[in-house]
Amino acid sequence: MFGQIALYVDLLLAALSAVFYFASWKNEKLVRTGKFFFLATSVLTLFLSSYFLYLILAHKFEYTYVWSYSSKELSPLLLVSTFWAGQEGSFLLWSLFSLFIGIALIVSFDDEEKEKYALAFYSLAVLVFLILTILKNPFSYVWQSFENVKEGFIPSNGRGLNPLLENVWNIIHPPILFIGYSLMAVPFVLAARALVLKKWSEWLNEAIVWNALAAFFLGLGIGLGGYWSYETLGWGGFWGWDPVENSSFIPWLVSLILAHTLLIQKKTGAFVKTNFALAFLGFIFVLYATFLTRSGVLNDFSVHSFSESGSFIYIALLLAMALFALLSFALFFVRIKDFPKATPIASYLSKEFWISVGLIALSLIGLI
Repeated sequence: MFGQIALYVDLLLAALSAVFYFASWKNEKLVRTGKFFFLATSVLTLFLSSYFLYLILAHKFEYTYVWSYSSKELSPLLLVSTFWAGQEGSFLLWSLFSLFIGIALIVSFDDEEKEKYALAFYSLAVLVFLILTILKNPFSYVWQSFENVKEGFIPSNGRGLNPLLENVWNIIHPPILFIGYSLMAVPFVLAARALVLKKWSEWLNEAIVWNALAAFFLGLGIGLGGYWSYETLGWGGFWGWDPVENSSFIPWLVSLILAHTLLIQKKTGAFVKTNFALAFLGFIFVLYATFLTRSGVLNDFSVHSFSESGSFIYIALLLAMALFALLSFALFFVRIKDFPKATPIASYLSKEFWISVGLIALSLIGLI
């Protein structure tokens, strides 16, 4: 019961953080209040994650999640990996990483104006991740999950991990992938802030660094997942294997394209609209990849499917995608008349032109 109550308090703190950051657009004094609630959310989420890990390591099988994914026979490292073996734990991990990255983002800003706009959007993303965590609830008891189980019943052991997950790569691959997923939100919020302020190039230096970090971690996570699948399932190829992993490949392609177009805009002034669109699409495709993984739509096709198709998490993930898609492209089209005129590429023999051709090829791969 303690974990469930604390999770709702955490959600309340995250909601207050978003409210005060948005309110600070009109009253800058509220920035510090928004930051206070963001930091409070971070501390409580860290505490909840530590408590959740304790429940796993202490074999508290009265909790549905602990019973579902762990057992007394698992080694300590594999026990730790059960934290993110299911939907509930992986949403909590995503929330935790997002909050840590949010703190790093706050520290990176040199003035409160940058913070109040960027963190308003970022705290909204954190709020959505925590809502998803609550919808799955990692702290529910077995008697709450199963009708025929008496209240207070404690199973003697858990079901343990899926044998495919009893692998060293399960300890490494998912956390790195979720760091990449969390980092993909940063170019999104930097672009949103730039559109609100009509500052078309001020965000470039920040976005180049954060997008490079996102591309690195997401690419590393996908690569490790590919090797894991190649080693464990023996499908005979790194990319012709699982639709869920292929869906993670799409936002990575977007981040690679954005890495190049940001540099071209910095040098020549071209690709202004393209960069905003790509920064938005990268994060939206992350949510799309999450939808494919967590909604159950690929139950018959993927070993990664976590849920039954048509469940409430299916609806929640669709709404999350719709929220950020509507928010970002509403901003984009409101500002479309204010964008500076596109700078044409000087020559068909220039480096920028041939980079553009390569980026079109990457875009077609992502589309396919």
